[in-house]
Amino acid sequence: MAVHDLTDHKQRENALLHEKECMEMVLRRQAALNRIDLALDQSGDMEDLCRQVVESASSLLRITLGTSLLLSDGNPGAFDVRASTIPEGIRTGQLLKDFPPESALGYVISHKEPLIVPDTGVASFSLKEQIAISDIRAYAAFPVCLQGIVKGILLVLEDEIRHYHPEELAYLEILASRVGVALGRRELERK
Repeated sequence: MAVHDLTDHKQRENALLHEKECMEMVLRRQAALNRIDLALDQSGDMEDLCRQVVESASSLLRITLGTSLLLSDGNPGAFDVRASTIPEGIRTGQLLKDFPPESALGYVISHKEPLIVPDTGVASFSLKEQIAISDIRAYAAFPVCLQGIVKGILLVLEDEIRHYHPEELAYLEILASRVGVALGRRELERK
């Protein structure tokens, strides 16, 4: 009887600990979004906003390889790496171009929707044409849209198979939308 009581107690304790960790993560993500919104409202500094978005995704989602934010440089079909936490393969300032529709980034651009690949070993779309990193095992790519046009891509890369939780995907979508808002404000300021 005592063993059964201890097991139940330990299970309840673990469940409470897990719930506490989840709530702390929600609070950290909300605090990061608040900082991003503040940066968006106050400075209008696009580089700082891009850096905050990329660092927030990498650290708060525990991304194993890193995160990059690609934004259109004004040339059709070309994207400039505006911020990146990926140490090799995607450098800030690097220009990526020529995204065929059968490639992962080409799919995101042409369909204007996220592409989530939990295991590149069984994926239909590849990143190899655009990104020279050999150990990508999973990734998620979210379009940054402005007035229905893809102006960028928020890209997270993993070196292990990863099944993203719905709240992680929602957070990435929110981050991508914040960048879209920033681009819209910047466009309005130019007019």
